Amino acid sequence: MSQQKQTQKIWYNEKKARCSLDLKDLNNEAHLARFKSALPPALNFEGALEVGCGDGWYSARLKPGAALDISQNSVKKLAGSQTAPLVADVERLPFPNDHFDCVYGFSIIHHLEDIAKGFAEINRVLKPGGVVAFGAENSALCPMNYLLPFIYGNWEVEKGFRRVSPKKIGGLLQEAGFCDYKYATGGFAVYGVNEPLLRATLLVERAIEKSEWLNKFAGFLYFSARKRT
Repeated sequence: MSQQKQTQKIWYNEKKARCSLDLKDLNNEAHLARFKSALPPALNFEGALEVGCGDGWYSARLKPGAALDISQNSVKKLAGSQTAPLVADVERLPFPNDHFDCVYGFSIIHHLEDIAKGFAEINRVLKPGGVVAFGAENSALCPMNYLLPFIYGNWEVEKGFRRVSPKKIGGLLQEAGFCDYKYATGGFAVYGVNEPLLRATLLVERAIEKSEWLNKFAGFLYFSARKRT
């Protein structure tokens, strides 16, 4: 395992919760709504794989057939659910070719050591016409994404966001064998704050999303594409 992945694994195995469950729900529900708006209709999550599942918040709501994370502690939290949990790496997926209807994740792309390799692996395990979709991906165009990792002392974990932009992601997906790329930007990259500030942030998010120009610099990228048939 590379040094970068070791750093990420240690961080996510040992990090302390930065906000209450209620605040986390507020934040994640906003991400989930934007994510769903970027998806094709009638997507089958029973035949889906969630990568980078973390503590299982999104898994509990979307109920994929399988979920994986590099962190053993995260995967343990899914034990006993209807989702089959697995400790694994997105860049080395332990599944056969043409296996899933959908592969999706949240806030994971910037953690990949090699995004192109990750997309190639996702393409391999998707059925022809299958959907890849990611949400809440930290955008390289958002100034706050450069500031917050220094405030929280996790730059080494989060620095990969510099490779995430609509244009770069679209090019990598095309090279990996995907088509019908669609994306949206939204949100404001502030986390680990108290409830009044979080609610104020959500209001700022809605204001930013009304401006096409400002929304280019929003905190997060949401996108989907299909495997070529």
